[in-house]
Amino acid sequence: ADVPMCLHSRPLRARGIGDEITLLDNQKPLHLVLVNPGIEIATPEVFGKLSGKNNPAISETSVTHLPSITEISRMRNDLQAPAQLFQPVISEVLEGIASKGALVSRMSGSGATCFGVFETLEEATAACRTLKQEKPHWWCVATNTTVA
Repeated sequence: ADVPMCLHSRPLRARGIGDEITLLDNQKPLHLVLVNPGIEIATPEVFGKLSGKNNPAISETSVTHLPSITEISRMRNDLQAPAQLFQPVISEVLEGIASKGALVSRMSGSGATCFGVFETLEEATAACRTLKQEKPHWWCVATNTTVA
């Protein structure tokens, strides 16, 4: 399901199993830190620890624009909690990102990569630099969403 998303080099909204794609207008890029603690997580194992599969849908935000920080902070990843049970280091990654000033941090997909959204690219870069010093075995990169 990730392949269709990877073929577009711009922000998008994916629904279904990742096959229903809407390209998003990106007037103002998001500044991000991506962190992976160097572990692999098998997606079937994470889904196996999911306590409920009938969670309510996430309320709709704009379907044409990249969501705001406020909208992102109200979103969730239902796979985050089961992945944290399977690999507790994910909690450490999320706490590390948050402690560096992220406006919001979440796990991506079924893990183990996590992300934090920052006010500026400079803040994201500084956070990534500090995380690399504290956890040199973690993969970390500061980036931003591309402008359409």
